[in-house]
Amino acid sequence: MRHCDLTHERVQQIIEYLRNGTYPDPCSQSKRNFRKTAKRFVLKRFESPEILYYRAAPGVLLRVFSSSEMNEKIQSIYEVHKSNGHPGRDRLMGLLKKIVYGVNRREVMRVLQSCPICKAKNLMNTRPVIQPIRAFSVRERYIFDLIDLRHYTEFNQGYSWLLVGLDSFSKFCWTSPLKTKRAKEVIEKIRDVILIFGKPLILHTDNGKEFVNSTAIEMCNAFNIKHVRGRARCPWVQGQVERLNQTLKNMLSSTGISRGNNYNWCGILREITSAYNNMVHSTTKNTPFRLMFGPSASETIYVHYSEPEINQLLGEIDSLNNTEISPELEIEYSKWIFKVKEEDRCLAIKSSDKAAEKMARRRKWANDVEVYEVGMKVVRKVFVDSNIHTRKGLCLQ
Repeated sequence: MRHCDLTHERVQQIIEYLRNGTYPDPCSQSKRNFRKTAKRFVLKRFESPEILYYRAAPGVLLRVFSSSEMNEKIQSIYEVHKSNGHPGRDRLMGLLKKIVYGVNRREVMRVLQSCPICKAKNLMNTRPVIQPIRAFSVRERYIFDLIDLRHYTEFNQGYSWLLVGLDSFSKFCWTSPLKTKRAKEVIEKIRDVILIFGKPLILHTDNGKEFVNSTAIEMCNAFNIKHVRGRARCPWVQGQVERLNQTLKNMLSSTGISRGNNYNWCGILREITSAYNNMVHSTTKNTPFRLMFGPSASETIYVHYSEPEINQLLGEIDSLNNTEISPELEIEYSKWIFKVKEEDRCLAIKSSDKAAEKMARRRKWANDVEVYEVGMKVVRKVFVDSNIHTRKGLCLQ
């Protein structure tokens, strides 16, 4: 007999047969099969009320609960969980298989998720609450990291490492393939980024020897840059660039597979980097390229000029070099560019604030204990359909 067949009615039929030897009327199966099924169960009459057990093995009896006794079954699971040192899902399942009949994983997870002691154990985590890295303008903080791609060296002309850089505010990224991760080669690429895109206030790296060396110190002193290093063996300190690493690897892998060359990441690196910089970022709600450099030329033309002026401008595009632009138009254009950049910056800061609040809420929910004060408003999950087999959704109360 399957566990899900033990409805309240079926349990009562088995109890009635074991007590008086009477068959159910009408019987859904032959009397011979019903008698064979019922012999697997034992009714202990000396207990009050009478309790039905399943004979799993010689000398091993499992307590049977009907579908109408779900609360008693959950309470029994919780008592086993509590009396055995609050074990996890798999260990608790192993214990219950010797005590309770017909326990499934959904019921075990229900007990574990509602146990206040198990939730309180999260508070003993030695890792501190993560504080998101905040930046409020471009070139405030550059974060650099290396991706190990030595497994694909033979397919990429000897390139084994990928240097990844990120502007913390705009999320604009730089990538550069490297054959080694020697300090001279790594710092030279970082110097090129600083010379082309401007120096940051803070340079953020890990404690690798390729970033912490005399060459890096000389470069930071020359550009008057503060070098910040994350703690050893704490990759979450550089969560922004670590998440970027994962995104780039996924994009490189997917594009390589679609083009039939899974391992030649150097050939598509520039294309992937450009695609990332021109996609809207979920944190800033804008593209990294626009936040880093402002609106593109096409956006400038179509926003600043009317449609007749655009048509005239496009018709005279070849002679633009000989066209004189009035100083008033230059001033108006500069003001508009500044206004657009400031609006984008404010939107990015606002979106980043929301993302930081969301991260803090998630961390808080993971550590909270379900102990509430009287009168406190809480959100509780309530299933719409009481039938677990046809249940489709839930509402919040």
